[in-house]
Amino acid sequence: MAAPCPHCGAEVLPGNAFCHRCRRRLRAVGEQTLVIAGAALEVVRRPRWPRALLAACALAALVAATLILPARWRSRVEAREAAAVRDLRTVLTAERRYSQSNAGFYDRLECLTAPARCVPGYPAASRPFLDAAAFGQSRRGGYEYVFHPGPAPAAGTFDPSRVSPSSVAAFAYVAVGERSRIGAPRTFCADSTGRVCVPASPDAPELRDGLCPLACLDLR
Repeated sequence: MAAPCPHCGAEVLPGNAFCHRCRRRLRAVGEQTLVIAGAALEVVRRPRWPRALLAACALAALVAATLILPARWRSRVEAREAAAVRDLRTVLTAERRYSQSNAGFYDRLECLTAPARCVPGYPAASRPFLDAAAFGQSRRGGYEYVFHPGPAPAAGTFDPSRVSPSSVAAFAYVAVGERSRIGAPRTFCADSTGRVCVPASPDAPELRDGLCPLACLDLR
């Protein structure tokens, strides 16, 4: 709404600091421009955000940071845990298949990725039991994977000319989660009995004879 200039009477748009006709400065107080004409007084205000609205926005941002960020972290941890369990189950399946070509004995992961180097007479052109690119690295997906060989087969129970020299009668494969500022994901253990379980502590469990500890919660 236009108001008259108090000096020359020309109509002045709200917010103007000078009159466009007489070029004289209009009275200004802070962020308000006052245009006086006789007894008429018009205050032109610039829009402001109410303090209550700003406080509400800050509170909403704080709530979002408190609830959403931990939920996203938990979702990421669960995805990594699921991938670790899949890797352990994949190794159990590969070891079981490998043992069928190795007189019923298991072996280190290097032999599962290249069985012809370990099992005498194994066809070199045959497919490996594990993918070397996927399982050749011990650290992946936020986990440290460690293979724990159990005892060697008892002497006299097999024909050395048909069995890998690094064969074992039992094994355990452990995935230890990397710690972060928020905490540590669960540790998982799988062994030659077919178990996949969660040890009581997120630290690397103590194993005996290539088997997961008894105090280990089995996964279904």
